[in-house]
This record gives sequence, C-alpha cells and structure tokens, in this order.
Amino acid sequence: SNFKPLPFSFDRASSATVVNKAGLIETVGSGEPRIDYKDDVNGALLLEPTVTNLIAYSEDFSQSTSYQDKNSTILLNQSTSPNGSNNASSLIPSNTNTFHAIAINKPTVIGQNPTFSIFIKPNGYNFVQLVGGLGYNTTSDYWINFDIENKTMVSKGSAFNGNFDIIKLNNGYVRISAEIEATSNNSGGQILLLPLFSNIQSRLPSHIGNGSSVYIWGAMLEANSSYATSYIPTQGSAVTR
Repeated sequence: SNFKPLPFSFDRASSATVVNKAGLIETVGSGEPRIDYKDDVNGALLLEPTVTNLIAYSEDFSQSTSYQDKNSTILLNQSTSPNGSNNASSLIPSNTNTFHAIAINKPTVIGQNPTFSIFIKPNGYNFVQLVGGLGYNTTSDYWINFDIENKTMVSKGSAFNGNFDIIKLNNGYVRISAEIEATSNNSGGQILLLPLFSNIQSRLPSHIGNGSSVYIWGAMLEANSSYATSYIPTQGSAVTR
C-alpha cells in the first residue's frame, strides 16, 4: 500500500491510430499520447514498438500493384468502415464454381514470418479463409478459417503453426490476423483471402457465389512483429509508425 507514481516519457515521430471511446479508429498526431479504449472502457495508454505496413495501399483495393481479384469483384466505397467513413470495399465472389478471393501481393520480407491483418464485416458470407505461404500457386496446407459472425477461429490447415487473432470492433467489424509462412528468403508470392458460406476445412475450397459479399478495409503486413499492432494507413507507399 505504498505506491509512488513516477513520470516517464515516450517518443513517436509519426502519427498513429487508436480506438476511441466510440469504438472507431482515429488518427493521433505525431508525439501525442494515445489513449486506447479497445480493451478498457476507462482507456489505457497505448505504447508500441516501431513497425512498418508494407502494403502500399491499405484501403484502396483497386490498386493492381497491391491486389488482384481471383474470380471475384471488388467494389469500392460500399459501406462504413471502422474509422466511420464510407470507404469500405465489397468482395463479391463470382457465380462460377471455383475458389473466390482477393490476392494481396506480398513484398519481399527477409528472415522472418510477417503478420498480415485486415478488417472484415460479414454481408452474407460469415466465414473467411486466409491462405499464407506463397498463395494459391503452392500446395502447402497453410491456411486458417475464421467465423467472422461469431468472432472466432474455427479451423486451420495441418501446416499452419503461426500466431493468429480475431478482435471484435464496432459496426459489426472484426480484425483478423495471422503469421504468414516464411520461405528461405520470403520473397514475392501472394496472400489470399476467401469468403466462405461455411467452415469448409480444405485449402481454397470452391463454391458458386450468389451475390453476397464481405466488406473489407485496412490491410496491413508487418515484417517485424509476430502479432498485429495498431493499424497503419498507407496511400501509395509503405509507412512506418
């Protein structure tokens, strides 16, 4: 029962995001302390290490340098995103009997398993599959399924042994994250995100789309973290917090 509060300092030479009292993601200016309400209704000081979002366009899924649609259609500005703006995109599978996905072009990452994360909201599809490694052109059983309606991980491939998480936000969104399998130099390749009607426990399962979708926003790939840190928005190049 003898506690003495001691002052301390922190440094952050960039802006950064935080979950505010309303449960929305907002940006805080360079050097300003971040009071985060994601896990604490009273708010808590958020302190994090330096990391970089390697995805050049974190919110614009029409950019072919960062993304490719695989038997799916991407429509921009279809719903309110976790930051309160009308800038979430729809990922809509086609009506062909095949796998449907958005492919995230993975930058070269040397020497470690990067962590990928994205914000998702169900709109007819209640499950998603995340395929790591080098994406669809390999046979590695490195995949993980999330139930985005009930906010839980439900199954994963035999080769998946990395960290993962699913976090509930406001407006019906969750943020899923998973470590992506490393290769000898972890160069190139793609990360795939697939909407699913159910917990199909196989890699790249096929189905016929019916016009339903998932809303997506805020993609992030961190090379120097084994877990997803706070969201870093990008608009044409990698950004370091």
